[in-house]
Amino acid sequence: MSTDQLSRLRNVVLAGHAGSGKTTLAEHLLFKAGAIPRLGRVDDGTASLDHEPEEQKRKLSLSLSVSEMESDGHRITLIDTPGYADFVGEVIEGFAAADGALLTMDASGGVEPGTEQAIALGRQTNTAALFVLTRCDRENADPNAALDALRTAFGTKIAPLEIAIGAAESFRGYVDLVHRRAYLFNEGRLEEVPVPEEMADEVARRRDQLLEAAADADEDVLTKYLEGQEISDAELEECLHKGVRESVLAPVLLSSAARDIGIEGLLDAIVRYLPSPGEEPPVKATD
Repeated sequence: MSTDQLSRLRNVVLAGHAGSGKTTLAEHLLFKAGAIPRLGRVDDGTASLDHEPEEQKRKLSLSLSVSEMESDGHRITLIDTPGYADFVGEVIEGFAAADGALLTMDASGGVEPGTEQAIALGRQTNTAALFVLTRCDRENADPNAALDALRTAFGTKIAPLEIAIGAAESFRGYVDLVHRRAYLFNEGRLEEVPVPEEMADEVARRRDQLLEAAADADEDVLTKYLEGQEISDAELEECLHKGVRESVLAPVLLSSAARDIGIEGLLDAIVRYLPSPGEEPPVKATD
């Protein structure tokens, strides 16, 4: 395989607490990328990644499952893993096979044992990771509180790439903090709109959190940040590209499968930020 072909591969493990929406998220990614002809549902037993009859009956994943899709000229292999601690061996295998990770957390809950387990495995294997706050439209969902819980538990290297417009049933879109653009769900599709004026202070505060985390990936940009100089979108993109691959930071994205919010942005982030197999360091073996 040529270097160019290798650079267009992404092997990604999905991990997180049981019931945090991993399989549903994978289903929507596959459907959005055109890899499956229809959108299945875990609750109906029709999700394409729940192959076994027992999984379909219990409406949960019991084993590792693999699927492929293409996005923006890149081939993405998704490795969906169970969330229950009884099946941690499947999760370990998923991390061993992957070069990057999507770590899911339900926006209506705090940091749960499955979240901690996934983060611990990511750190042990030095796997580049993106966090996804799922089910942002559900009752009691609070994406901002979930983000703060992650940062409190695991530090400032976890930084927002997007922030929510609304919460729970009123969740209707997000602000892209890199490019300072807003996207609203309207009549079944997302539309780009100006950033709401009432969110200006929150956008500035959260973008500063992202800048602080990303600047650690580049000394020149870090110097500019500490001196209070403006950091361009292009510089921030480059820091994110480098920082995620080197596990300097782990950006947080938002999603609502029910409203099809955040799926395209997540596909873009997988391609843009997670490493190809050729960018992974050699595996260190222990005797």
